[in-house]
Amino acid sequence: MSDPPARLRVRVQPRARANSVLGLAGDVLSVSLTAPPVDGEANAALIAFLADLLDAAKGSLVLAGGHRGRNKLLLVAGLTQGELDRRVRAAYAARAARAATGGQA
Repeated sequence: MSDPPARLRVRVQPRARANSVLGLAGDVLSVSLTAPPVDGEANAALIAFLADLLDAAKGSLVLAGGHRGRNKLLLVAGLTQGELDRRVRAAYAARAARAATGGQA
């Protein structure tokens, strides 16, 4: 029996200046995306951005909720919840380090 997919809650800010991690509040990752929230463009951009950020295959991420809103629920196959949480924290820590050094980290 395979493990259930890990869950990731995300808050999206579309039409931003850059694709980036904005913050982490509890278990909700906040991200900005340059894509507009039109015809699923922001959802597709979110999956591509998170796949790269989390070093996961795009096909392993599925948008399970929030198709038309800013608050999203994604299922991530192939990772345990603990491994996903570790990767999210690492991505946020890297973003915080870059911000602390003026983008030089």
